[in-house]
Amino acid sequence: MIHSSLKIFINAFFSVIIPTYNRAEILTRALNSILNQSFSDWELIIVDDGSNDNTKEIVQVFLKDFRIKYYLQENQGVCTARNLGSEKSTGIYIAFLDSDDYVSETWLIDFYNEIQKSNADIVRCKTLINNISENEDQDLLSGNFAVKKDLFLEVGKYDPNLKFGENTELKWRLEERKGIFSYISKFNFFYDNDLTSNTDKKKENQIEFTYYVLSKHQNLFKKTKDGHN
Repeated sequence: MIHSSLKIFINAFFSVIIPTYNRAEILTRALNSILNQSFSDWELIIVDDGSNDNTKEIVQVFLKDFRIKYYLQENQGVCTARNLGSEKSTGIYIAFLDSDDYVSETWLIDFYNEIQKSNADIVRCKTLINNISENEDQDLLSGNFAVKKDLFLEVGKYDPNLKFGENTELKWRLEERKGIFSYISKFNFFYDNDLTSNTDKKKENQIEFTYYVLSKHQNLFKKTKDGHN
C-alpha cells in the first residue's frame, strides 16, 4: 500500500514538458525557472530530441530531484518531443515550455488558482517577448498555457506534421471540442524571439502551414467563410 502523503509525488497536478535540441548552453535557465516555482506539486519531463551537444550532461545535475525525468529520442521534431512528454506524464494538467524560454516563480500557482476558480480546461497567462514587448495577439505559445491532459490527448496532441503554427492549430482543435478557456492578466511567461534566425525558412514554413491547415481544417474555414462560425 502507498501512503497517501506520497500521492502528490506520484500523480502531480502539473506535468511540465520541456523539449530540447542542442540548447545545452541555455537549457539551465528554463530548468531553474521550474525549480524556483512557488507551487511544488509538479513533475518536469525533459525530452531530448536527439541533441549532439552536452545536453545529457547538463540534465544529469537536475535529476537529483525525483520530480524530474529525462527521455532521449531520435531527432523527430519539437511536436513529437512534446507528444512523447505528454505520454510519459502523470499530471492532471500539462504545461509546455521551450528550452530557450523561461517563466516566473508564480507561473504554476497562478495557473492553479485560476483552475480552482474557473474549472477551466485551458488557462493562459500573458507573454513578454524579449523582455520588451507584449504578445498582443495572445495566441497559444509553448509556455503561456496549461491544458487538461485528458483534453489534450482527446484532441490528438500536437500535429507532428507542422513545423510552424502548431500551437495555433492545437488551439483550433481545443476550441472545436468546446474546451473552457480562462486567462490570467500577469506576465508569467518570457519568450525569447530569435531575430537572427533564417527568415526565408520561416516564410517557407508559413506557406507550408497555410496549405496544410487549409486542407486539414476545410470544415472550419468553410464555416468562417459562410459566417456560421
